Amino acid sequence: AAAQELMQRELAERDLNMLETIVLMVPFGVQGDVVVLQWPGMNVGSRQAWEVLDHAKTNGKPVDERIEWYVTQLRYSRPFRASRGDAAANRLAEIGETAVPRLIRATERESTWAQLWAARTLVQIGTQDAEDAVERWALTTLEATDDPFVLQGATYNLGRLRSDAGFEPLERLLEPHLEEHWSWAIIDSLVQIYPERAREPLGRLLTEHQPDAEHPGAIQPYLRAAYQLAKLGDERGWTALEDAVDSPLPEVRRELAFALFATWDARARKSLVTLTQDENEHVASAAKFWLDNLDRTLKQVEEQPQ
Repeated sequence: AAAQELMQRELAERDLNMLETIVLMVPFGVQGDVVVLQWPGMNVGSRQAWEVLDHAKTNGKPVDERIEWYVTQLRYSRPFRASRGDAAANRLAEIGETAVPRLIRATERESTWAQLWAARTLVQIGTQDAEDAVERWALTTLEATDDPFVLQGATYNLGRLRSDAGFEPLERLLEPHLEEHWSWAIIDSLVQIYPERAREPLGRLLTEHQPDAEHPGAIQPYLRAAYQLAKLGDERGWTALEDAVDSPLPEVRRELAFALFATWDARARKSLVTLTQDENEHVASAAKFWLDNLDRTLKQVEEQPQ
């Protein structure tokens, strides 16, 4: 109610600066929900503060000015999190094709975070020139940077676009970056681009990079590759998932529980049931949680009208 009232007023620069401070200090929270910061005597909602600030800066302004203000918001927002960047990207997507030239320039000239947000927005708008620009940016980024955060964003977008040109560069990056946190994005994107062609590198990963105590970073990509192959109906994926039940590493068995659930396949139940009896209480607890979720999911699928 306060936000709606403030939008009806002509706010002074001091008021706008205060709103800017609130937006900077308080995270938006998951899915854009308001995170409330307790200050002495008042509660402050960051999302509403941004909405008021947005209204003051853009209402009645020419579209070019609105686009430029939203691009400035992309510069100060961590990607992949609900934030002012997410809100501004959605506004730019609503503006649509008119915003494409400025967003393309953003992928070429803006700071790293703004580039990532701009690429996401261009994919969201989805015109051919927008998608072509994102593909160019992503392919260039794979060659030009070693920043794992940026590489993850480029990889994700190549998968979303199902970029033919992206398959070979991503395949080359998989093994050298296998134990880095963003390798899951490479695995998923390879499958998105060419499901059948992805079978070979993922099968090779299962054969040559089984996780052990000296390579804990291989756990996630190993299970991700097994999950993706299982989803493709490849028996090598199922064999890897089912054999991992007997892994000597509790970290493998704990992460395995989610990978089995994520298949959304009744075949995963037997292995999950086994894991619920695991001697490690964390493994057993995780397995029970994901087994319950799998059963609910399978029941919902059965109840859906044919």
